[in-house]
Amino acid sequence: MKDSVRKGKTVSEGKSIKIIIGLLLFFFIAYLACKVFIVYFEYKVITDPVVDFHRTIILERTTSCDYTFGKFSVCVPSSFSLIDAGDGVIGYTDSQNRFILGGEVQENFDDDILSIDDKVDVSDFKKKYQFSSTVDVLHYLQEHQNKKFNLFSKTSDVRDYYIIWNLVHMLLPEGDLYYIEGDYHGYLIKQKTNYYFYFYDDNGDKYHISFGNSGLEDDYFNDDNVFSFLGSVRMED
Repeated sequence: MKDSVRKGKTVSEGKSIKIIIGLLLFFFIAYLACKVFIVYFEYKVITDPVVDFHRTIILERTTSCDYTFGKFSVCVPSSFSLIDAGDGVIGYTDSQNRFILGGEVQENFDDDILSIDDKVDVSDFKKKYQFSSTVDVLHYLQEHQNKKFNLFSKTSDVRDYYIIWNLVHMLLPEGDLYYIEGDYHGYLIKQKTNYYFYFYDDNGDKYHISFGNSGLEDDYFNDDNVFSFLGSVRMED
């Protein structure tokens, strides 16, 4: 009788162990499935570099001119004439269809982050990575763009990198990246023969000015004279 009871308990304990193992296995598989979905679908892991960084340019203020672009002025060649580019953008062009365009950038950094993931706490996110502008995001991604993730990576880290990568992809035109430091704070994108300069004033407001040649064979605007023009940028009092 005792042997039968002992045998029954052993069978019952064996079933319990199998159930526990089965449940643990189920939860482990469910965890992996959830992790696969998060890492590879919800927050798709991006491996392609997006920041083609070249170098930092120390830009100093030089001469000044009276060609205004709203809240700032910059020197413009005398052969260029004023045009109405629309949408708050002021432009100048010459007879060869070269152009200079400039104005204020209507950018809301917080809204840009929320447009990628509306569940993120923007304040905590910016504080965690010490982000205050696009330049900070560019620096971060430049240093971490080869970061790798796997199924054991923290979900929050995967989400954050997803936001950062997409934020840069959304705000940064393709091209060669130059950081601008010295008397100016911002960055410049060079696309073949065109130049796009984004800079910030002391209040953190963002502005842009671009220089475009008439075609790929035209080198009227080049590194030397574009950087010289940029040195003439002055914010209006």
